[in-house]
Amino acid sequence: MAAHPDQQPDDVVKIDEDTPVDLSPDELVDRSDLSSDDIARAEELAREHRKGRPAVTLTDYQKLIVTVARRFLAFMICRQGGKTFAATLRISRKVLAAPLNYHIFSRSERQSGNAVAQTIVHLRAMERALRARGKRVAGAPACSSQNLRYTRADGSAFDYRRLRIKLPNGSNVIGLPASPDTTVGISGAMYCDEFALHRDSRIIYARLYPIVSRRREYEFLVTSTPRGIGNKFYDIMTSDEYEDIFCRIVVDIFAAVSQGLVLFDYDGNPITDDAGIERLRRALKDPEAWTEEYLVQFIDDVLNLLTYELIGRCERQHTPDGKPYDILRLPTDYDPARVDLTRLLEPYLTGGDLFLGFDQARHRNYSVIWVDEDVGGELWQRAMIIMQDKDYEFQEATLWQFMRHPSLRKAGIDATGLGERTAERTVTRFGGRAVPINFSSTLVDRSGASHPAKALLARVILERHQDGRDHFPVLDLIRDDFHKVKRKRGSSPDRFTYFADDDATGHADIFTAKALSDVVAQELREYGGRVDGIRIQSEQPQYRDRRYPDHSDDEAHVKNEFAGIGETVM
Repeated sequence: MAAHPDQQPDDVVKIDEDTPVDLSPDELVDRSDLSSDDIARAEELAREHRKGRPAVTLTDYQKLIVTVARRFLAFMICRQGGKTFAATLRISRKVLAAPLNYHIFSRSERQSGNAVAQTIVHLRAMERALRARGKRVAGAPACSSQNLRYTRADGSAFDYRRLRIKLPNGSNVIGLPASPDTTVGISGAMYCDEFALHRDSRIIYARLYPIVSRRREYEFLVTSTPRGIGNKFYDIMTSDEYEDIFCRIVVDIFAAVSQGLVLFDYDGNPITDDAGIERLRRALKDPEAWTEEYLVQFIDDVLNLLTYELIGRCERQHTPDGKPYDILRLPTDYDPARVDLTRLLEPYLTGGDLFLGFDQARHRNYSVIWVDEDVGGELWQRAMIIMQDKDYEFQEATLWQFMRHPSLRKAGIDATGLGERTAERTVTRFGGRAVPINFSSTLVDRSGASHPAKALLARVILERHQDGRDHFPVLDLIRDDFHKVKRKRGSSPDRFTYFADDDATGHADIFTAKALSDVVAQELREYGGRVDGIRIQSEQPQYRDRRYPDHSDDEAHVKNEFAGIGETVM
């Protein structure tokens, strides 16, 4: 498709729409991640409204979100403060009051579905309340799901899913994943949920603003917690130029609790005062997370190895062919004796070389297998297998399934502490296809220079994110884990130490598995390139040159594929 001279390559030139699929409200809710509490609170609000009582279950700041008479609104509220609940209640009131298209943009299709599901819960509860008070209600809203295909001027095409709630009065609530593509061809009011996490947030804002300006009844609502300073939400909440444009409301944990937010501490006691908030802070044990998530203060995350902006640069909603991006996860009923994960992996593959990273744990933390596929010199994640409290036999059997895959070229294996046993056994079985890496060791290049293993892992994954050559789907689990890793300047300006907080969600285990995959892939595929042109060799000779006859074919294949590079190359 030839682009018009005035068009940019990424301009959308065509939108193809599949036939909408009808959904019942219950199906919409069942497909979401809404908790029973979210549904129960909406029902409680409706009962209070039915009896003519004020909505006492809303906090004071939520009442403000629902009722404030401004067109441009920006709310920054602490974690679990109920901002999406209040925003979707506002939307429900707006679309019931008069015909209006209201678009909800979320960071992923899953989160968009959650916001639309919360809206239908509000709408159903409010309609029951209106009927109970003798108000006339024309009928029930209709829900649907529709696949859209956006074709750009350069010929590329991408698929998205649109959720719609159609009200009898002509209003529509439309949920879409946030993308510059999905801002094309729409009209109405706009809500950007967790706006600080939107990839291309500046482009999205620039495209939505003119739409909102068309009519008086179109409003622009953005809510989020802070996520670094490299996004449009930071500009909106901090710039003097936006002070008169947006109604800006900031609610930290102290204000939220004083205005009615109910949280509970580690003993199940309600947090109602400063002493309770202090118990919450002590249990978190993460000063930066406390500052950002609960004090809602923006942090210049230069001390984080991977900033939110860098992580967002590698997140993808689509595969290169424009299809929604998905990866293999561990089935809930998985048993390595009965299920071969590599068979489940096949539908995700496109024929490229596979690289693997494995970080091992036994109890508290996660054991993680991360599998990448080389697609045109870039690594696309194909699997993330997370295991917790699994014995060594279970973990090894799972790992070795991937090690036997004919497309696997190299695997970086954690050989630190608990991982040493599995690393040695894996090298014994698979020879040079497995590369053991002890995180506390130094690695020596051909010139004899030494490199701390942690520093090498951190440098490679950072450079690949800076170049945008790693790709993985939009998952909070990955984003939050990657952002845990910090760097602290050492004795000289160009030396850093690296560390990560150890909490209930692990010890940056997903990050470590990904970094191991990156290192082995980069050294093999880009020799003389990004890793300063060095060929890293393991310091642990006991792992070298182990072979079993039943896997000699694997060894021969690896030696032939990478002739001249050497079996001990990482």
